[in-house]
Amino acid sequence: MHLTLFGEVQLFLLIAVTSASFLYWINHKYKSLNRQIIRAIDIPVYLLNRQGIVVKLLNTPTEKANRLPFLNPGVLNINNLVTDADECRKYMTSLLRVLNTRTSDSLTLKIRIESGEKLYIAVRMVYLNRNYVIAFIRDITEDEVQRRENEKYRFFLESILENLPIATTVKDKNDEGRYLIWNKKAAEMMEVPAEDIVGHYEEEFNPLMQDNFIQETDKEVEESEIPQSYIKHFVNPKGREYILSFHKTLVSYNKGKERWIVSSALDITELLAAKEKAEEANRLNKDIARHVKARFCLNEGTHYKYHDELEYASEAEKWLQMAATESDKLITSGRYEIYNTGHPQEDYFNMYRIDDKSDLKEAVLYVDYKTNIREHNMAAAGREAGCGFSKSFVESFLCSDGLPISLSNKYLGDETMRKETANRDPRLKQLILTNDFPTNVTDDLKDSTFVVNEDEFITQHCFTGYRPIKGFNPIYSQALYMKSSFDGIAYRYAETLLINAEAKAELNTITNADLDRTVNQLRDRVGMPHLTVNVGFTDPKWPDWGYSLSPVLQEIRRERCIELAGEGFRFNDLKRWKAGKLLNNVLTYVGKRKPDGNLAIVYPNYTNPDLSYQAGKSRTWEDKMYLYPIPTGELQRNPQLLPQNPGW
Repeated sequence: MHLTLFGEVQLFLLIAVTSASFLYWINHKYKSLNRQIIRAIDIPVYLLNRQGIVVKLLNTPTEKANRLPFLNPGVLNINNLVTDADECRKYMTSLLRVLNTRTSDSLTLKIRIESGEKLYIAVRMVYLNRNYVIAFIRDITEDEVQRRENEKYRFFLESILENLPIATTVKDKNDEGRYLIWNKKAAEMMEVPAEDIVGHYEEEFNPLMQDNFIQETDKEVEESEIPQSYIKHFVNPKGREYILSFHKTLVSYNKGKERWIVSSALDITELLAAKEKAEEANRLNKDIARHVKARFCLNEGTHYKYHDELEYASEAEKWLQMAATESDKLITSGRYEIYNTGHPQEDYFNMYRIDDKSDLKEAVLYVDYKTNIREHNMAAAGREAGCGFSKSFVESFLCSDGLPISLSNKYLGDETMRKETANRDPRLKQLILTNDFPTNVTDDLKDSTFVVNEDEFITQHCFTGYRPIKGFNPIYSQALYMKSSFDGIAYRYAETLLINAEAKAELNTITNADLDRTVNQLRDRVGMPHLTVNVGFTDPKWPDWGYSLSPVLQEIRRERCIELAGEGFRFNDLKRWKAGKLLNNVLTYVGKRKPDGNLAIVYPNYTNPDLSYQAGKSRTWEDKMYLYPIPTGELQRNPQLLPQNPGW
């Protein structure tokens, strides 16, 4: 069949009309369906224009709680409700993004509605056409307030945990036990920063404790669901040692579906040490045993080394090493220190005069005295003991520049006490009576007596003129016979340091670092220059020991002689060093220079006026004195002790 041109036009028009009608019907049905869907949504759906104005509400939510009281649609701009300028910009940016990209976007806003009420709303904007978007707006005030409260509390809790003075960690058992929290104290104690461990679990790096203590105790707490406590010796990855009190607990939520292990570790190292000290105060303990052992080992080691006639020299090193090791343990414990208040001219003297020495860290063991209960005679003995230091001892003190009197230009000579003690190691004036130290002080402390004339130093109570004042109290009422009650010191940390220095010097292992933590601690108290391994000088008056010594060992022996003066060590030191012949030196038993220019002679029967040594007259050492005789009664009771020690 052939259509005419007119017929073809008619057919085309018919098809076009039919298609348009169909498309209109489809579009109408689609819009109708969209309207029905929007009406079915139970949250407010608004039509917003490009300016952000709420044009109209497109549905009516049935739930009253989901209705938003927006008044004046058509003129209301959500911008006017937003309380924060930044949020206002955020809203407009999101709106324009949807219009320009024909996509959708979501955001949360805080608004204040006409009634003054503040709300949080969740807005989901969907592109409609180039001028409008459809906005699904839901009131989330209750949820958002709760979320923000939770966030605030979480921040508060995390801040507390982060700043606790106790190492605290949290592991998330729902995330394979990865660390969730690792606070500052944990980072400090373990020396592992939080950023290296949060989000990780033990197996990802070297275990913090090599014996799997953390993993095993985690398992115990998780299985028992009972909090557990432990005491653990711990060495952190950098080698620092602690004694820690661990407490672990399992925290669960949602019927155990969410589980965390919270651990805290309190450093109780110092607390235990203090507890030990408090419990063992003035009682024999490990520290005292170590000090005595170190003293004994030094004595044996040096005795074997220098008394070669015993044929034990091969064993000397073993004993000296033990002396160094045991004294090292006391030094590194951190429980002891040299008394030093920063007053070099008086700290050495004052330390002995402290009444209550229970808190004195220089006392490894102090001797407790109480007024009218347990008293001693040290103060009175200082007044009338009839003893005095020797010229040799006083000459051994270095000058304030660290040089001996034979080398220092600071030495002013010995014409007077003032000159002899000027510019010297401050311990000299804190050990002997000088013009600046009172011999008597009245009880009201208003009047003091001093030595004025040079010849007043030599008296019936001190024939050498170098009168000891260690522990002396010039207040007469406090220096009565057997009425002193200031505490004594049985074992002093200064001796520990000197044992350590001497043992290491004898072993030829001593370093400047060793000297800084031993001898130089004593010198720091009195403001003297430090001793170094190379010493820096050769003293022509170093004692002739009968064998060669390194310069540093010469100076360590000098330091020991001065620091421990008057404490009963010198004679035994000379015996273990096989140095008894030093006592043949006449200067070891004469005193200070008198106004007539001569030295004070204490024992005229065996002292020549010119101080020369004379065999048969002068004091002469006998080697039998290196050993005491075995008491006759002991030999009678036990003949197996024979023969008697040589020379007796």
